[in-house]
Amino acid sequence: MKADNILISSENSLAIVIDPLADFISEKGAFSRCYGEKDTERVRNVANDLEAMVDEWNERVRVLLCRSKYEYDQCKVRNLEMLCVTEQGRESMIAPEMFSAVIEKYENSILCSPDIEEYLSDEILHLIPTGITTTSCVRKSIRGIQEKFPHIKIIIPKNAVASRISRENDENALLDLWGKSNNVIVVKRWQDIDLDIPSGRRRA
Repeated sequence: MKADNILISSENSLAIVIDPLADFISEKGAFSRCYGEKDTERVRNVANDLEAMVDEWNERVRVLLCRSKYEYDQCKVRNLEMLCVTEQGRESMIAPEMFSAVIEKYENSILCSPDIEEYLSDEILHLIPTGITTTSCVRKSIRGIQEKFPHIKIIIPKNAVASRISRENDENALLDLWGKSNNVIVVKRWQDIDLDIPSGRRRA
């Protein structure tokens, strides 16, 4: 479904930022080297919204940083052999200390992280997957959560996910499809998600 605003409990929610890494966001990263600076502009630009979201939420709700760690040529895409292979390429462009925890995944889906289920306890009712890219890691993560954790409501803020410009139509089709799903809510901005925070956890 689609919504203008949504109120959720911070204690029963988890946000995940997927791959805000140098290889995706830097103009010298593997993604830009492969697809060109113009095609990857939307991916680079989403980093500002992601950092603002983490800064606003990091003391209000659990926010995980999920970093990909791949083998050489794991993606099987020409000129993308080094994606998320080196420590330099896997460096987060958002300070890791801003997150509640940092986990690593070894395939596209966040469920390929050996640590993820530690955070997806029965008390989690809302999951906010964000990051890069909508048509790959975010898509596969959402599909996996829907299949394995059907009780979790997924909330997708449009301004906190991104794909390449050449995949924008595919991204919009996914967002429309998710917006028609019973267990997915699509909002325009992460700012449209209101957190119901216990008084003892509010920031001064």
